Amino acid sequence: PADATPASHTTSGTFFTHHTSLALSTLPSISLHDLTPLLKALLATLPDALSGTLTLTSPHTAVAITLTEAEPRLADDIRGFLRRLAPRELPYLHNDIHLRD
Repeated sequence: PADATPASHTTSGTFFTHHTSLALSTLPSISLHDLTPLLKALLATLPDALSGTLTLTSPHTAVAITLTEAEPRLADDIRGFLRRLAPRELPYLHNDIHLRD
């Protein structure tokens, strides 16, 4: 669902803010997503957005948002690096519910 606030005026011209929530299905392990088509489609619905800043956030999740080329072998390299960095089969303290405060 989208929620747009009314345009506001400043000495540098007119600006507006727009908030949209997006939901993505993810895998239980490493999940990489090319958000470009989704964001282009969203921006196409905002004809007054000729220039500006797009901010992406992911509250309350273990996530990283990064900019890379949408190249399949690069995505494979990233997945491989993350699997070597933090192998799934190793024990991790944050997974032990009884150790949490």
